[in-house]
Amino acid sequence: MKKVFAVFLSLAMVLGMSMTAFAEDDTTAGNSTTITINNAGNGTFGYVQVIEADPATDTGWNFVEGYADDFTTAFGGADAQTIIKGMIYAENPQATEGAPVADFSTKYANALASIVNTISTTSSSSPITVTGGAGLYVIKGSETGFSYNPMAVFVGMNYESGKPSGVVTSASVDAKKAPTTITKEVNDKVVEVSQTVTYTVTSTVPFFPDQDTNRFYVMKDTISGAKYKLNAEGKVEVTVSAGTDHTKTFTADPSDNSDGTQSFTLDLTDDKCDSFLNLANNTYANQTITFSYDAVITGMIIDNDVVIGDGTNEGEDKYGSDHEDVISGTVTLTKKNTEEQVLPGAVFVVQKTDTQEYATFNNENYLTGWVSDLDSATELTTNESGTITVNGLAPDTGYEFKEVQAPDGYSINETNAEVVWDSFSNPADIDKEDAVPIKGTASMTDTKLASLPSTGGMGTIIFTVGGIVIMAAAVVLFFAVRRKNER
Repeated sequence: MKKVFAVFLSLAMVLGMSMTAFAEDDTTAGNSTTITINNAGNGTFGYVQVIEADPATDTGWNFVEGYADDFTTAFGGADAQTIIKGMIYAENPQATEGAPVADFSTKYANALASIVNTISTTSSSSPITVTGGAGLYVIKGSETGFSYNPMAVFVGMNYESGKPSGVVTSASVDAKKAPTTITKEVNDKVVEVSQTVTYTVTSTVPFFPDQDTNRFYVMKDTISGAKYKLNAEGKVEVTVSAGTDHTKTFTADPSDNSDGTQSFTLDLTDDKCDSFLNLANNTYANQTITFSYDAVITGMIIDNDVVIGDGTNEGEDKYGSDHEDVISGTVTLTKKNTEEQVLPGAVFVVQKTDTQEYATFNNENYLTGWVSDLDSATELTTNESGTITVNGLAPDTGYEFKEVQAPDGYSINETNAEVVWDSFSNPADIDKEDAVPIKGTASMTDTKLASLPSTGGMGTIIFTVGGIVIMAAAVVLFFAVRRKNER
């Protein structure tokens, strides 16, 4: 019997050693599979396995080392097997006796969000290859212009005759992503001060997954160098369009900020705007949304920034951000005489080229508007340097300086001085980091009044007296000749 037991023991040891080798080969062949990410677009993906098979546990599963804490924290300290039972119950309520976990969807989403932040590499396109065997995988997506929600997918095993074959199955998951690209445009990039411009913001309504209970959608706009155009109640009117035919005008309160900017916030979360977007049901998810509103130009460089997110500091720009830059121009006129000497005291008005519109300016020579009556235009006088500088003219518009009064001793130049603008880049390329007012120049030369001949004075008296004497002498001579003939 000792010899028989020794033979069986030797055989068991050999088989045990062989099973390890055989198992390793099966693992290599059977544990590798693919996960297809639907709606992947041009995204790249990375993954980690967070749950793996473990026959020693109640559920047959356990957390991969390093990831249990993310779940236990999200689930308020619950133990691993309770959480896994809740996950199984959520997937198939008939598959386990475990009770449902309160607020499971929110807690589960928080755990996934915590884990996905640890995934540093997103280099594989769909489908991705995983090699960890059956279990739960968390996937992180990355794509320019989009923000991906964390994805979780279960990879199971093939079954043969009701038993697992040891070979894992392929799997798939639907990617939920929201565009993070906002396009902000203005109807005029080079402007006059006091001009009204219209801003348009275009984005995409985000899709909210079922487990996401925080469905906020908040737009915040900030402007400098301009003021929002307000309605009679002192509010900003914002026209919002979603999809193809869903439009409504909302109002928002403007805020004057300590840094000189002005801003407004428009909250389109369901309970703040009568469910205009119906975020709870994703009615307009992935459809285009536009915002439009007006502003009045007050400065030379106008910056306008917009962010769309969940309204919190961390997620203020969750769905994207953009800025738009607008510039105005400044013009200097120089007045000289024919000897190239500067001439102070010349009076001008500014008019648009080939029109009868004349400019009005404030005390700092910023444009305030246009009038059709020359007498109502603002008169500008050259200083001791012979110059006038005006601000707030549009660099893509023609202007002229019209002289209405010349300096003492000079005649008015009837030819208007045309404004010549410095070259500037395509307005679409204007960037707030290097935007400066566009400069324009104009010049005019006046001539001195011509000298006229003198008239009057003693010269006429002499000629008059001389004429009278000659006439008197002629009369005396006439009568003297006549008397002599009568004799």
